[in-house]
Amino acid sequence: MHAAATMKGPALAVPGPMQAVDDWLAGFLQADGTYQVSAPRPFAHDEAEFDTGLRIDAGTELIGNGLLAELRREGFDFTLPALELGCGSGSLSLGLARNGGFSRLILSDPSPGFLAILRRRLTQYGVDESPLRYAMMAGEDMVRLPAESFGLIALRHTVHHILDVEGFLRQAAAALR
Repeated sequence: MHAAATMKGPALAVPGPMQAVDDWLAGFLQADGTYQVSAPRPFAHDEAEFDTGLRIDAGTELIGNGLLAELRREGFDFTLPALELGCGSGSLSLGLARNGGFSRLILSDPSPGFLAILRRRLTQYGVDESPLRYAMMAGEDMVRLPAESFGLIALRHTVHHILDVEGFLRQAAAALR
């Protein structure tokens, strides 16, 4: 019989998902509280006019609340980081940020204009920004996400901006735990 091999010395610490995501973000330039994962890409039209006629207000948080209700019903682990890709002006973000209880929620969009609108909106509705991080990020940069570090990747009105949907889904799956 062979004796089991044992190792002596300090154990290697493997960072948890929250630390892995925070370390990943720390590797990017940050300006005005926004991490620059991707090059800025303004929306094709004036971002400030995007909400005209959409009536995005406090009632809009119901969109995010619907997703949160499903996550809670399924026993989602809110200690895992979450990412919203293509947050735009915040039709999904408002409910997720205001009522989600995520340990870390990254709200991302390639448009600096949309990120500025979103931040103002969240401040206007009194959202606690301590678990939030903002990132300028495009869908094609999903490959840059740390592996197996997110519990949720959410998007709304975004898939039509992604050229390689299959590749995007593979990259998203690799980033999920």
